[in-house]
Amino acid sequence: MNPASSPPPACDILLFVTTEDEVKAMQLAASSLQLAFEPRTSHELGDYFDLERVGQYRVLAVKTRMGAFQYGASTSKAILFERQTGAQRLIALGMAFGMSRKVQGFGDVLVSQSLFPYDDREMVDSPTGPAPNYSRTKYRHANAGLIAMVEREAKRTPYHFRVSFGTLLSGGARVSSQQFRDELFNHVPPGRFPVIGGDMEGVGLLAVAPADRPVWIVVKGISDFGEGPVADTVPDNRATACFNAALLVLSAIRNDG
Repeated sequence: MNPASSPPPACDILLFVTTEDEVKAMQLAASSLQLAFEPRTSHELGDYFDLERVGQYRVLAVKTRMGAFQYGASTSKAILFERQTGAQRLIALGMAFGMSRKVQGFGDVLVSQSLFPYDDREMVDSPTGPAPNYSRTKYRHANAGLIAMVEREAKRTPYHFRVSFGTLLSGGARVSSQQFRDELFNHVPPGRFPVIGGDMEGVGLLAVAPADRPVWIVVKGISDFGEGPVADTVPDNRATACFNAALLVLSAIRNDG
């Protein structure tokens, strides 16, 4: 049976997921916490899921297309659903790439204290060819209240995966190149927080609110290390990464306050 077509109701928190793995993981996490997860469709806005009340908050989850820059991707969905629902907190969930197998593992969860939008760059000439210049690119800080909420949950509950806080590199590239990952890391200027990984959708949330009044956070599990499409796309890694991120966030929301 197709879900009923209805406009999304007013809510406090919007969650954003992209792939079917991410949707399934959120559904499993919601079920494990005995939360609702009802599919809905809006003719104007597309598919979403109603989690009803999670703790003291009214929560919806929104399915986007991959990345941030096309219609139906994270930028357009975040703007449209935020305007429709009046949500004041936006959380991107799902999969991310990690930076180092030496200190990180599959399924570890990365929490953005800030994002670095790496597509915002000037290309300049160098002795070895064109090179990115990030001197005018600004780190964008996540919502302090959302960071604190996830920090409280990470301290309160003993999870079997590690939770790391820092900067995520966010942009349009599907990263399957260790060389690209490392060159990107090496070109990024030092910031307040360590670079812990990267994603494709988080950068889209930057368009929703001014930089000095952020309403967003990105919380994603490590599914790969950006090293290649064969070794790092094992289905179990994706499922574990997505579930861990969803479980942490839903638990944080439920237990907040």
